[in-house]
Amino acid sequence: PQITQRDLERAMREAVAQLQRWDGGRIVRVKRLQDAARNSGYVELMRTQAGAYFVVKRMPNEWVRLGFKEFARAHPDSGEKPWEDIGLVRHLNAIGFPFVCK
Repeated sequence: PQITQRDLERAMREAVAQLQRWDGGRIVRVKRLQDAARNSGYVELMRTQAGAYFVVKRMPNEWVRLGFKEFARAHPDSGEKPWEDIGLVRHLNAIGFPFVCK
């Protein structure tokens, strides 16, 4: 299926609307895997209490901002577009695409 700009923007708005404070009690940091210098972030290996492993790219809130429009205003020339990445993954999961991260 084709993904439209409208689909992507809707998924980004939904992601912004569902932002939550990080719950460090349910998820444990295992180790840092790599620095993400372009956005002052880093990639970490994490583990749930149930023992499932996954990877997280953590970026400072000051860089990511509170949403995709604010991010675009603050970083118009950035090669990284975290809200577009989040929106795309959300949309692909919503349509049941089989080859995407959760």
